[in-house]
Amino acid sequence: VPGVEVVGTREANAVFARLPEAIAAGLRRRGWVFYDFIGSGGCRFMCSWATTDADIDTLLADLRTEAAATREGGTQPVVTFSSAR
Repeated sequence: VPGVEVVGTREANAVFARLPEAIAAGLRRRGWVFYDFIGSGGCRFMCSWATTDADIDTLLADLRTEAAATREGGTQPVVTFSSAR
């Protein structure tokens, strides 16, 4: 996803990424919960062992939407999927 950098190796149920504040804020507005980590722009995403491929697909779709909105200088409508949060 443009603007997003995976940091380190992906192991177990954790992914560390660096993302612009606008993208992080957009994901939080959509209901995603993750932690600021490893300095400016670093985020820690933790998944439950019950996380499904569909949950990950939803996160990635929201991430792509927020990245596109950031590139275009605007915001997109917020849609929250309660099953993924």
